[in-house]
Amino acid sequence: MMELTAEKFLKDVKQHRVTVIKDDGMYRHLLVREPGTVCQSFNIVTSPGILFYYGDMGSFTFSRVQDMFEFFRDSKLRINAHYWSEKLVSVDRHGGYKAFSFDKFKTNVLDYCETEAQKEWIRSELNSIEEDEFGAVEFYRSFKSDNEYGIDLSDFWECDNNEYTPRYLWCCYAVVWTIQQYDLLLIQNKSA
Repeated sequence: MMELTAEKFLKDVKQHRVTVIKDDGMYRHLLVREPGTVCQSFNIVTSPGILFYYGDMGSFTFSRVQDMFEFFRDSKLRINAHYWSEKLVSVDRHGGYKAFSFDKFKTNVLDYCETEAQKEWIRSELNSIEEDEFGAVEFYRSFKSDNEYGIDLSDFWECDNNEYTPRYLWCCYAVVWTIQQYDLLLIQNKSA
């Protein structure tokens, strides 16, 4: 799965502009898009205790504190995908916030190896399967605990083989960035 970084996100929104549709205390509606296109456009709507993100990159609803802008506000464009995922009350139906990662699956399997010989053997076994969730399940189901290398995966099912989806991470960056832009607009309007 592709790792989404702040730099990649910033390239995506380089030309985006924030339009304030509604700004009444904690009741806000911000439209964010590049002028002349709807590509990667989105809306952020808040009411007390709720922040709703929806648009071209999915939809997610968060709930944590009365003013959700305070919850997400960060001047350095840092996100906390794990903690924020605990505050999700609705999740995009096209990919959600987490998905299976074959790379994470491989890492988790290799963590069960104690020697380099075990790792080499596991790598060769993993190279012969389909690199998707079905291949991973088949690998685990057919794995023999009495193998010559002494690797026991009997409690492997406890491993989390999922990673945050790029859409969810993009949304997290979008929320923080939009709040930054909103704060700049407030400062500009006060000085005008």
